[in-house]
Amino acid sequence: MELLVQEQDVPQFARMMRDDWVRSVQQEGTINTDLDAKLAAHDPDGEPPCPACGTAAPLVDDCCSDCGLYLG
Repeated sequence: MELLVQEQDVPQFARMMRDDWVRSVQQEGTINTDLDAKLAAHDPDGEPPCPACGTAAPLVDDCCSDCGLYLG
């Protein structure tokens, strides 16, 4: 599958995808309150948060710099 998004629509699309992911995780009941707070406070123009720990930092070797989850 390939998804093409115009450059000016990337921030809005990223927010939409993040919000959809957060809703899904909350419905499953698998999100903890610390992670929920980190995701809610995320700056949509900054680094995307890790879905496992919520850290919003550049990847290290395609992995979260905090918990090591492979995201590449």
